[in-house]
Amino acid sequence: MGLVVFGIAIFALRAATSCWWLARYNAGPAEWLCHSLVSGSPQAMRRHDTASVRADAPVRRITRPRPAPLREEA
Repeated sequence: MGLVVFGIAIFALRAATSCWWLARYNAGPAEWLCHSLVSGSPQAMRRHDTASVRADAPVRRITRPRPAPLREEA
C-alpha cells in the first residue's frame, strides 16, 4: 500500500512540475536538446513574455471562407 501512495505522490509532483515548466519554456530539456542537435544551432528555450499583452486586447479570430454547399441530385 505504501508503494502505491509513493507512486501517486511522485506522479502528482511530476505533473505539477511539468505544468510549471511548460508555462515558462517551449519544451522540456531533453526535447530542447534534441531539437538543438538536429537543427545544428541552439533553439529558443523561453516562451515569449505574455505579461505585455493587455487583458482588454481584442481576440483575433481566424476567418475562412465557407465551402460551397453540395448540390443535391434529383
